[in-house]
This record gives sequence, structure tokens and C-alpha cells, in this order.
Amino acid sequence: MEESPFKGSNLETTINNTKNADHLYNLTDSAFKKQPKSKFWKEAFELISKKHKKNESSRNHIKNSS
Repeated sequence: MEESPFKGSNLETTINNTKNADHLYNLTDSAFKKQPKSKFWKEAFELISKKHKKNESSRNHIKNSS
């Protein structure tokens, strides 16, 4: 399998450090839907989806703990 063009990139760092993964998720989701054959948007969306899901589970845990 081919290595991700985002591995070690500024985009990967930004995604991992962002506090606003929801916004990035929505932007890349929209771009990926407009260009579903684009490898760039597919991989960006997959990376951001992982971060987005982590944030979702954290928010749910905090919400359920309250």
C-alpha cells in the first residue's frame, strides 16, 4: 500500500493539533463530496475523520459524566 502524502506533513500536524476538528471535518467532507475521485481529499477526509471521531467521543464522555 502506498504511503499517505500527508504523513509528517503540515496538514497532518494541523489536523492533530487543531481544536476545531469539526470545522475541518465539515470543510473536507464538502470538498470530498464535490470531488469524490480526488485522492487528496479522500486522504485528508480520512485523517480528519479520525480526529473528529476522537473529539466526538471526548465530548460524549464529558457530557455523560456531567
